[in-house]
Amino acid sequence: MKDKKKKILSLILCAVMAIMAGAVLTSCGSNPADAADQYLKAIKSQDDKTLSDQIEKSFSAIKMNGEQKKVVTNFIKKLCDFDYKVGEAKQDGDNATVDVTFTTYDWKTWYQNIIKDAQDKALEMAKEGKITADNATEEATKLIIDDIDKDLGKLKTKSINSNATLKLKKKDGKWTVQSPDSDCLNAMMGNLTKAVS
Repeated sequence: MKDKKKKILSLILCAVMAIMAGAVLTSCGSNPADAADQYLKAIKSQDDKTLSDQIEKSFSAIKMNGEQKKVVTNFIKKLCDFDYKVGEAKQDGDNATVDVTFTTYDWKTWYQNIIKDAQDKALEMAKEGKITADNATEEATKLIIDDIDKDLGKLKTKSINSNATLKLKKKDGKWTVQSPDSDCLNAMMGNLTKAVS
């Protein structure tokens, strides 16, 4: 059951990464710092339709009702609600790096709490015979999404500061962010990617 819960959260993170990849395609700038800023603004400004479409693609193998999809959409919007400060840019020909400081919610602690709560509930349900091999994925999905819905509102203060570096390339006179590495994703998501892995 724990692996199924991790899989569900991993799928959510995949949806977020696809959104970030889309931001790479739509943001560029005349200098590396401007391109980094445009990229991060694009991630933060995801609309419900974009998120809904990405959730449909990422979760095609998992059955979710409309309310559950809404919870996942709200979760992804909250995950993209980070603050950032673009720092020093270093340019080397058509390559550049830009330092960024992210301030996020404490997603790692939040994740650990919802996983523990879902595990406790799953164990109780298994003892009662409510979770079987036939319905384990469906029940894990329901438990995780219920806990996300219940606990998302507890994230009120952005208290985690992390530094990361974005890599950029210049093409046709425009700077674009390359796909962020795992350290950058982890910083952007308040240590959530490391907690899930």
